[in-house]
Amino acid sequence: MRLNIEWMAPWIYGKPLRNYLYHTTEREFDFIDKLGTYNEHSAKVSKVDILRGYLKGMEKRVNWGSISKKKAVKYATARLAREVELSLTII
Repeated sequence: MRLNIEWMAPWIYGKPLRNYLYHTTEREFDFIDKLGTYNEHSAKVSKVDILRGYLKGMEKRVNWGSISKKKAVKYATARLAREVELSLTII
C-alpha cells in the first residue's frame, strides 16, 4: 500500500506548506534568469518575447506563495529592459 502523505503535510491558505517554503522570491529570480534556456524550442523565440509573455502571465497569477509579487515584477521588467537593450546593440 502506498501512503499518500500529501494530506498529512502542514497546510497554509489551502496549499501545502512546502509550496510556500520552496517558492521564494530568490528562486523566482533564478527562474526568470533561466527563461529561454529550458528546452531546444526556446531558441526559436527571443528572450524579449519570452519575458513579455512571462510578464503578461504574471498579471493573471493568483497564488504568489512566499514570492514578493512587487519584487518579481520589478525584476522581470528590469530583465526585459536589459534584453531589449542587448538586442538593440547586436543589430
